[in-house]
Amino acid sequence: MRLVIFLCLAALSLNAIEKNDFAYKKDIELYKENGLVKLELTPEVYKSLVHTDLSDMAVFDTEGRVMPSQISTSMYRPSKEVKKAVPFVSFNVLEADENQQLRFEYEGAKIQVLSQKEKRSEDYILDVRGFKTGVKRLFIEAKAQKYMLPVDVLCSQDLQKWKMLKRKAVLASFDFKDSLLEKNSIDLPQAACSYLRLQADTNLSVLKIEAEAFAKHKEAVLKRYKLEYVKEEEGIVFEVSKNISVNSLDFELEDKEQFYKLEVYGKNKPEEKYRKIKEADIYTITYKNTKLKQDKISLSSRFNYYKLKAKDASYLPEDISLSYRYRQEDLYFLAQGKPPYILAFGSLDTRVSHANIRHGLMNENLYVKAGLTKTDLLGGEEKLLKDKPSTKRYWVWLALFIGVSLLGFMSWNLFKQMKET
Repeated sequence: MRLVIFLCLAALSLNAIEKNDFAYKKDIELYKENGLVKLELTPEVYKSLVHTDLSDMAVFDTEGRVMPSQISTSMYRPSKEVKKAVPFVSFNVLEADENQQLRFEYEGAKIQVLSQKEKRSEDYILDVRGFKTGVKRLFIEAKAQKYMLPVDVLCSQDLQKWKMLKRKAVLASFDFKDSLLEKNSIDLPQAACSYLRLQADTNLSVLKIEAEAFAKHKEAVLKRYKLEYVKEEEGIVFEVSKNISVNSLDFELEDKEQFYKLEVYGKNKPEEKYRKIKEADIYTITYKNTKLKQDKISLSSRFNYYKLKAKDASYLPEDISLSYRYRQEDLYFLAQGKPPYILAFGSLDTRVSHANIRHGLMNENLYVKAGLTKTDLLGGEEKLLKDKPSTKRYWVWLALFIGVSLLGFMSWNLFKQMKET
């Protein structure tokens, strides 16, 4: 019986997770000895992880014990960008008489207009009571084909008191260097508004207005990471970890006139061919005394390798500063061991469950934020290779099989002895 117990304990010890099961480590800079700790996962960590569920990483204390941990996926969910039509009415402020008594009424309320010195030709009242969390973005479709128009956006709860929400937001649609440049959306800060008011200097002739609401839950955190790329004859090539979902490419454009027509290509494996996923214009221009800037390419497809090419006769600048935004996930762990702690990560064969902290402890107001130092080798890069399988699992199963077989043999002998008796 002692032999069986010994074999089972040996199997458990063989199956125990050790620091050297992982390729790399980062020391954790912790300023509090215990409690719930938050680690922000960096692209450097993502790049070294083998498994897309982020299971090949663990936090160890100085005695080699694994700390309970949880990924923040359950806390941060990406928002769904759903457009909803917005009811609106338009009126001309020049209908006001000399005493500024506006003849236009909306839902029984008289809308106050600006003074005669600040006449505007057209206003729009938007009913946004259906957006309980607030309006995040407006999408405006105009009848005019070519226009450049600054618009003020005001907010009100009762149609009487108005406060400025966004000043001089530009709506535009015009031709520039064989491209149709359009800006038909306005981003808004979160505010409690039952009604929005658009004030324009000229007639816009709006056909349709749609809006996107703020998410009910906390939205995914998007972090910005400066990109290292290789410049080839055809364009710019860069690699992104398979564990990172790129939200956008951000360009740092100089404050001068510039315009680039770009094509974005993507693929998942080195041996695959690139396929085009998007065309976009990046620019800093001045049109009708108004400065316009577009320095971001939004992406929805997920790839590991990207290529940026200049379209037609345009070209890429000699020295371009490029970064991408990605959805950041955090690792929370309970610092209940003996410090200092390390984050070990990167392994083909070793996987850790990150769902062993009780939900009640996952309160964002309770954690202590910790930092990560530079990456050092731990078990070595061979822990990432497929052609060097670990034999540990086979020894575990062999020890368990022998233990169960001995236990079955002893039980059979005991049964025979009882039967003879």
